[in-house]
Formats: sequence, C-alpha cells, structure tokens
Amino acid sequence: MLSIFSEKKTPLGGFDYRIVTKLLGVPSYIDELSLFVRETAQNAWDARKDKNSCNDANYRFVLRAFTESQAAAFAASVLNGKEDSRELTTSLVQATGKGQPYIIIEDKGTVGLAGPTEDNVSSEVRNFVSFVRNIGQDKHDQNSGGAFGFGKSVFFRFSAVKTIITYTRTTDEQGETVSRIMGMSLFKETEEQTGRHWWGVAPSNHSKEFNQPLTGDTADKLATTIGFKAYGKNEMGTSVMMLSPTFPIQSTHGAALLSDPEGRLQFIQTIKEALLLWYWPRMLGSGKSDGRLVCTLSCDQSQDETISPDDLPSPIHLYQICFNEIQKTINNPSYKPDPQVTVKYIKRSSDGFGFLAVFKSSKSPRKKYETQAITPGHPFGSALWGSSDGVASSRHVALIRAPGQVVKYEQMAESSLPANEYAAVFFLYPSGPNAKEIEAEVKKSEPHAHDEWGVQSNKTVLAIISRIRGDIQSIVAPNIATHSGNSDRMGKVALRLGGLWGKGDAGGGNDDDDTGGGGGGGGGVQIKSEVALGIFKKEGCIIIKLLRAPTFPEGKTRIELSTKARTLGGGTIDLDGETGDPINNSGMLPGHIFGWFAGKPEDNGAELIVEGSQLPADKITRESVAKGIFAAVINAKTFGLKVTLKII
Repeated sequence: MLSIFSEKKTPLGGFDYRIVTKLLGVPSYIDELSLFVRETAQNAWDARKDKNSCNDANYRFVLRAFTESQAAAFAASVLNGKEDSRELTTSLVQATGKGQPYIIIEDKGTVGLAGPTEDNVSSEVRNFVSFVRNIGQDKHDQNSGGAFGFGKSVFFRFSAVKTIITYTRTTDEQGETVSRIMGMSLFKETEEQTGRHWWGVAPSNHSKEFNQPLTGDTADKLATTIGFKAYGKNEMGTSVMMLSPTFPIQSTHGAALLSDPEGRLQFIQTIKEALLLWYWPRMLGSGKSDGRLVCTLSCDQSQDETISPDDLPSPIHLYQICFNEIQKTINNPSYKPDPQVTVKYIKRSSDGFGFLAVFKSSKSPRKKYETQAITPGHPFGSALWGSSDGVASSRHVALIRAPGQVVKYEQMAESSLPANEYAAVFFLYPSGPNAKEIEAEVKKSEPHAHDEWGVQSNKTVLAIISRIRGDIQSIVAPNIATHSGNSDRMGKVALRLGGLWGKGDAGGGNDDDDTGGGGGGGGGVQIKSEVALGIFKKEGCIIIKLLRAPTFPEGKTRIELSTKARTLGGGTIDLDGETGDPINNSGMLPGHIFGWFAGKPEDNGAELIVEGSQLPADKITRESVAKGIFAAVINAKTFGLKVTLKII
C-alpha cells in the first residue's frame, strides 16, 4: 500500500511546481502532440541498454480508460493521503475513477530507472534519482536526443492533475534486479509545502523523513492491478502512467474527448502519424547508432499495432528515399545513388558537415491525416494535406542527426516547375579536425524541445543552413543563379534613406516580383510596412516597421520575415553564408534577423518581442502596432538586400 509524502519547505527556500511544466518552453515549430511523442520516444531510445549494439528498443503508447476494479485499487492501495493533502487526494480519486482516461508510455530493452533511490547515494547509474527526485539534469552524450530531466516534464505538462505513476524493472545500485513503483504529484504550494509529493512506502527502519518506491513482487502485483503490463523476469524497462491526459489543442479545435471510445481511436491515429512523421529514421534503424526503435500502439482492448516504417504515407516516403540513399553512400563510398536522387557531401574547407540528398517528384495525392482535424495549423501541414491557397506540396529539408529523430522540416525554395515537389534530407555527419566540435555546436544550438537548429549566434549552424539552402536552390530551381560568393556580381546597397522613413525593399508574395516596399503577405493578404536604415547593436541595419495589423487567413498564425541578396540583373538569390562581406561587429552575417521589437530597435527603450524571423499573430494587435512593432536586419556592405514579409 502506498501513501503520500509531501515535501516541506526549509529555511533555504521553496520550489515552484509550475516551473516543471515550463521546462521545454513554448516550442515555435511543433504542436503539443508532436512535443509529447518526441520527448517520450526519445527518452525510450536514450535509455536503451547497450548503446553500441544492434539491439532494438521498444516504445509502446497505451491509451485506455480505468475499469471499476482499477479505480477501486487506486482508491484503496495508492491514494492514501493525509489531512494536509486532502484536496490533492480528492482530485486524484476523481481522475482515476471508472471511465477516466489515462496514458501509459512503456519502454523495454532499456535499463529502466536504475541506480539508487536517494540523491546522496553514490552510483555511476542514477536514472531513478534523475527521473523521480531531480529536475533538469542533462548527462547525455552527443548521440543522444535530449535531456532526461527536461523530457520528463511533458508528463506533468499534459496531465490535468500533474500526476504520474512510474513502474520499472531495473537494477539497483548493487546491480541486483528489482521492480519498483512510485507516484509523483505536483500541486499548489502552501505555507508549509513546496508542491512536490511522492506516493510510496515508508522505509522499514523509519529513520528517514521521505518515502521510497514499493519494490519486488508486491510492486509487480500492484502495477498490474491498476493498469500496467507486468515486466517478465528477464525484461527491463520503464512504464509511466499519466493521469487525466489533457492536450490544449483538443479543446481548441474541437477534437473528441479522450473519455469517449471513438475519440480515443481518433487520438491514437494522430499519435501514429506523429511517430511516423518524426521517428521514421530511427524506426528504420538509421543514423550513426545501430538498432531500431520499435513503436507499438494500444487503444482500449484492441490488439496492439506495431507501426511499420515501410508503409510511410506521402510525402514522408520521399524523405525516406533520400535517407536510404545517404545511408548507402555512407556504408559504401563507391555507391552510385539512384539517378532520381541527388546526393552530395556539404563541407567548408577542411570541415565536413554532412550529407544532403534531394528527391524531385511530381505532386502526388495525400491520404487523410487525422492530425488535420486536431491540429489544422500544423507547421508541416502545407506538405501533408495542403493549405487554403493550394494543393499539398513538399518543399522541405528534414534535419537529422545521430539519434535518428527529425529535428525539423525546414522550408526551402519552391520548385521551378509548378507541378513538381521535392523532399530533401540533411544528415549531420561531420568529418575533419573539428568533427566533434561541429556536432557539439549543432546540438548546443537546439532549444530544450530539440525542434530546430538555431542560427542565432551560432556561425557553424548558420554556415550549414546557408549551404543547404544554396545547394537545394541550385537543384530544384536551376534557372535562378546560385550565389558564388563573388561580390562583384552584386549591386550596391539599395537603401539610401538615412534616418527618413519611406518605401524600401520590404516586399512580399512572389520573390521574383520586385515590387518594392510596403507590401507582402500570404494568401492575398497585404502587410503594410515601411523600411529605413538604422543602427542597432552597433550594426548598420534595415529597420522594418509594421503599419497595420493584418487579417490572418484560417490556418495562418505568423508573419515571417526573410532576406535575399539582390543581383545586378534585378533578380534575387538566397544568402549562402559566403557573401564576401566583412564579418560584422556582432559576428553575424548580412541578412541576420535580430528579431521583432516593441519600439524602434535603435532606441534604448525597445523591448524584444521574439527572437528570429517569425512574429506570432497573437503579438499583433491594433494597439501594439500603434505603439510600434519593428524588426531589425543586418544590412550588407557589398551587395543589396531584399526583405520580404509573408503570412504563414
């Protein structure tokens, strides 16, 4: 029988439980379901037993509702609270009642929550302490996907009652095999309590203030009674039950509730689509590390479904073709890729970055994606099911490194043939004297959600992305000249406005339509803007000012600012990081976008709204525009820049 232990405040200060749910921040690129799937699947992959073997790791997503007997077991054997935790206990009894939904994330072929159960006990393996006791520790190597302490926060983030139950078959600090079960809750802070609570058993000697996990056969029996699948004697792994799963996108877009059987079936299909979208490389056993992540889905009492990466829907199968060609090239340097796929190795001087593969194809019909009903504004939706202004079209590069997860589908240039689409994959595979440093720099550039490679203040990533853009441009749109770095072919800076506001080069719509400033947009919506020259952070900049809050079409959520180099002939080409311009005071290259500001960036009182190129729609109101919304872009000294605003 488990009982509660509530962490008491000390003279050294308390703990705000809400910080745990915010550890991953607010990802700018991925939706809530993708965030949950990516973090939990990555935890399973990072926890595999032998990271140098070809053995598979197993990830199982379970979605069910509590039965009457399971609800009774929770009330009798788990949720034994005290007087000072009555409110928390009552809410959990309701969350585990008959018919209430729950999610279990189960992994096998992994080490489980191994090591000691107390932070002050020395041990090389400390998985239990990292997951159950501590917050935000990162002890992973370069080939791992993320941080153990941050990844677990998604369980609390998407649990309405901020409670999980962990069940693991593992080894203790002495190397002995053991089963463990323990619960964790985050609840509101009180005058005496920090807000952290554990559901466990008191130590046998009663010499310690805190409780411990229930262990042994008793733990296995309790686990099966409340809804877990017991581990076999020769199996190891971890199962995490999330009570009262709640994803904000459900209510926002009217998705069926998880308490409804039909709603759960729809939901489990979106989970399948998310796993295929982000984890197909690892399901194939690809990447530097060997082995596959075998993903299985279980909904209510239906038979488990193992996801097959060999049956990827369009257009994801195009990215798989690219990645397969890269892997064949890595394994056999003399291999000649499929004629329909262009494969090249991207490098800079003696530093090699990795392989780029591009597959061009005519646009193909798409299957129905259940994700569209739950996340119609999905950032990759234009490629999966299309947008309001056209058919589905893939024009992205999948950024992948060793763990085998797609970090991001980065949008690239449009194909020069309207009937065509393409898929591209860049696989980070550094070589040369700085290979380890390059890999470390790329990983360091990723935010906690690992959903992008940040070019801000990272010259290595900027160089990689610039070369990818240039190479893809030359492959899919060869009629547009690729910049060679010879600045003699460039026109001089087009803006010569001094401190005066007026029309400049902030254009929009078709990049080849040089219409000047004051326009732009997406889906026929105009973005009214002005441009001028200015100084920000000691850099000569182009300053863009929004004049009016645009109306956003359905499915559009952001204004995107982009820059291109202007050629002597009047056309534009993508910046590729080798502009011939001298390095600026900040170390940034021309075209670098500092971000969006409330107030003119050259004024000391300007407040940063968001870094980077994309301004969320909820930041744009009549009031905020009236006060002044600006963006700052580093200008060039040896060629002209065109600045484009689009609604995406």
